Amino acid sequence: MMAETTGSNKKGLSIPGLTLALAGAAGTVMVSKGVDMFSRLKPRIFSEPAFDGVWLENQIPMDPNYFYQENSPVSNADFSLFTKSRYEPVEVWGQLYKRYTNHYLFPKGADVVLKQIRLGDGRGTFEHMPFFIVGTKHDDTETLIYQFKGQGYNTEIVFDLPVPLALKKISFTASEQCKPTYIKLFGNYHAVKQNLPRLQRYPFGNQTGVNGFSWSWSFNKSLHKEDAFTERSYQVLKKLGSGRIYLDAKELVQEQGKYRFKHNWRGFDLDGLFTRFKADKIYANICLQGSPPYIVNTWPENQRKDTYTRPFGTDKDDVTSYLELGKIAFQFAARYGRNKNIDLSFIEADDTQPWYESKSEQLLGLDLITLMEIGNELDKWWEGEEANHLGRQFAYLQSAVYDGHKGKLGKNVGIKTADPTMQVTNAGLASTSPDFLMSFVEECAKIRGYNADGSVDIPVDGYYSFHCYATNGSGQHSEKETRGMCIELSSVPEQLRKFQEVNALHLGNKRLVVGESGYDISENSPVRAEPPEGSGLTPYIWQGVLILRTALFYAKHGLYRNYFFTWKDDGAIDGWQFSSSGITSEDSNRKLLLRPAAMYLIQANSFMKDYVWVAQISAHPLVDKWQHNHSVVYSLYYATESNQKGSYYLKVPGSRVTKYVLNE
Repeated sequence: MMAETTGSNKKGLSIPGLTLALAGAAGTVMVSKGVDMFSRLKPRIFSEPAFDGVWLENQIPMDPNYFYQENSPVSNADFSLFTKSRYEPVEVWGQLYKRYTNHYLFPKGADVVLKQIRLGDGRGTFEHMPFFIVGTKHDDTETLIYQFKGQGYNTEIVFDLPVPLALKKISFTASEQCKPTYIKLFGNYHAVKQNLPRLQRYPFGNQTGVNGFSWSWSFNKSLHKEDAFTERSYQVLKKLGSGRIYLDAKELVQEQGKYRFKHNWRGFDLDGLFTRFKADKIYANICLQGSPPYIVNTWPENQRKDTYTRPFGTDKDDVTSYLELGKIAFQFAARYGRNKNIDLSFIEADDTQPWYESKSEQLLGLDLITLMEIGNELDKWWEGEEANHLGRQFAYLQSAVYDGHKGKLGKNVGIKTADPTMQVTNAGLASTSPDFLMSFVEECAKIRGYNADGSVDIPVDGYYSFHCYATNGSGQHSEKETRGMCIELSSVPEQLRKFQEVNALHLGNKRLVVGESGYDISENSPVRAEPPEGSGLTPYIWQGVLILRTALFYAKHGLYRNYFFTWKDDGAIDGWQFSSSGITSEDSNRKLLLRPAAMYLIQANSFMKDYVWVAQISAHPLVDKWQHNHSVVYSLYYATESNQKGSYYLKVPGSRVTKYVLNE
């Protein structure tokens, strides 16, 4: 990193399209930098349907933040039923279930009493696939209100309820296009104004984490593979500050009851790696994913997948189906958590390891890990119904692994059973839609009840995690994307706003984490970093620019943490989605190569990691102010994808500036 100094109290950082200046005393700085000539418009695939009229007298107004769909992975695909005088389908993707249910939660205090329903009836009938309208009363009993079968023709059906119903929720079960053209609800209600809490923001350094595996930064001592490559990888991770570590269940246990940690089933020393993490203050998010062979092998041979979470023949809506996952979670938390007061008879270890490996001792309370995540992208709509979980089904899995379903599954089941202080998050969602978690929390209320303060007993502690790839579509696996997109112009800001509002209203207002984000290098990938035309930038440099801007964006918009996918390429450099998204790579001589993405993050983190966003000074160019104690940093760039260049006069304290030019 080169530094050009024109004074002693200022520092700055410059990469294509972005400048950072660290200010001290008073003065004016002119920044001339940019990569922008034109802006690419973002697609409006998931925009909220606009209301095309006024609410009629006694019509119950509907708010999209109270609506969710039990399908995968769309959000508000059917909400336009309530806001249009005729149904206009929203372009959707990934619809796994052909028959599904929409739910609308009436706001607390609205005291809704439903008296009349008006339905727009277009052309055609669907006698064998009726559209059901079901109401949920305040005592949680459900009642069928109406069945719509398309019995009219280009008309409005008016249904007066024989007895007005006081409802907390109304649900609509539909089959693809077998639905009315619009729905209008009438009755009594009180207008409720919801005051959303102030958004809390976290340091920039929280946003520079990276995803990887245990072998990304650990020596395989059983195979005598201590080498400079692994050590340099670890030293780079230290500079990034945090990692989300994928740990396959089969690495810990392959035969029931035979656990390996000191040297896991791949031969890597987890005890040593986690000890280093703690000593070097690397924040570790352990993502324990998949199932061991003794669960997978219960499935027919032609159906077996490591991603299945339960034995064959069990029900996703039954907490006992996840008993074995709960036991694995217990063993991990018992060893690496803080609790030393556990009956050793519950601790299982493999005593048949090869002579060159350290024997698996019955250790507990090592106090090395503070956060666990069980499962990765369990809303796997692209893998079919058996692998996919709906939010309500995930409630049963999460309750089992969290605390053994409040202790009902046994004394050796669940993370909290082993260590009450261990933090537990949800399995990171593939979708940015909050619908999954709205369904999850509703089901938690049914199966776990409520806390003393009246809040739902949600088996999640620190935060909710979801995955978010900025594209010109609507995220990963959307089938609509063709390339990666700068985060500011993508659909991410709208999706994040929706998620934050729903989180505050329905999900307990927990902190939010993006467990995966990033861009590919390969031109064959639909999340590729495609440099602006005429910019002269390589895909590697543009990937770095987009990744650094992503970190700034998330810090500005209140994300607790972010982890980029991924540490090192997972496939061919010219491969498909996610194969070339590494921030590092490896050459033919096993030398670690840092891409611009890693270089930019490391260098920005070296002086900006503790700074928190405090104010936006300009929108175009985008100028933001960051502060740590009495020191201030300004970031300046065009939040676009083109070659625009311009000058901006920035008034800052002090009269001198040091401008850093990042190495690539």
